[in-house]
Amino acid sequence: MSDMFSLEGRVAFVTGASRGLGKAIANAMAKAGAHVVLAARSEGALNENAEAIRSNGGTAGVVPLDVTDENAIVDAVTQTVADTGRLDILVNNAGTVRRAPVVEVDTATHEMTRAIPTHGKISHMVLVSNDNKRLYTANITSENVSVIDRKSGELITQIPCEEGAEGMAFTPDGTQLWVANQSGESMSIIDLATHTVVERFDLPGMPVRIKFTKDGQRAYIPSWTQEGVLIVLDVPNRKEIKRVKVGALAIGVELSPDEKYAYVGCENLDGLHVVDTETLEVVKIIDTGDGPDPMAMWYPGTAE
Repeated sequence: MSDMFSLEGRVAFVTGASRGLGKAIANAMAKAGAHVVLAARSEGALNENAEAIRSNGGTAGVVPLDVTDENAIVDAVTQTVADTGRLDILVNNAGTVRRAPVVEVDTATHEMTRAIPTHGKISHMVLVSNDNKRLYTANITSENVSVIDRKSGELITQIPCEEGAEGMAFTPDGTQLWVANQSGESMSIIDLATHTVVERFDLPGMPVRIKFTKDGQRAYIPSWTQEGVLIVLDVPNRKEIKRVKVGALAIGVELSPDEKYAYVGCENLDGLHVVDTETLEVVKIIDTGDGPDPMAMWYPGTAE
């Protein structure tokens, strides 16, 4: 790391440092000379990251921490200062927010008609069942999926997934719900008839969205990492076909109606990457401004 960004002699405390962006920040600070204190709930992953930093010539400490526990936060910071004699940098990469509802809007009047509690923490994505009877919300901090009766607003059940449950998609045959666990670097597969997880598999990186082809044979999954890739998955065999290099922090994904192209939104100023689904190469980058993420296909003049 250049002396232009030297952190020699500094102590940095990084929350959410077990995986993903927090891990990347901690590694970068260690390379710049800082002593980094890694904090998160996953002690095993923290120890692995700390050992990797040390093996590369850096210094690191580990503090298991649940940031929803205020007393634990005070204890962790106090202990860090006691151990190192100082604290120069605090990276708040993990946090909590108050529970928020799913908002239902009348598309004819553009008025909010009701707010439905999700019973989860940091509820992110929401899907409506094909029969319009149930809502499914991915709850990032709760690490689960809430199943809600749409008519009554009552919670039916919550399905445990893994760390950072965020992206969701129904399989085209309507039998399963796939959940991308971004911090857990994995995929949970839920049987919609029983609302239970029937399978899970590892998916290194930070999988955040899922887009199936119409025949269900392929899935396109952005990885929200600094290097930025689109994971192309052989669905029946659960095997990766290719990791297509796109822009940093790949997050949104959509397919063209003929499925010849995949569109990948990359946050910051990296734009919208257009991937040829036959060659699996980027064929164009569209400048969309800062922070492209969600997308939807719209057909003007039609009922769709």
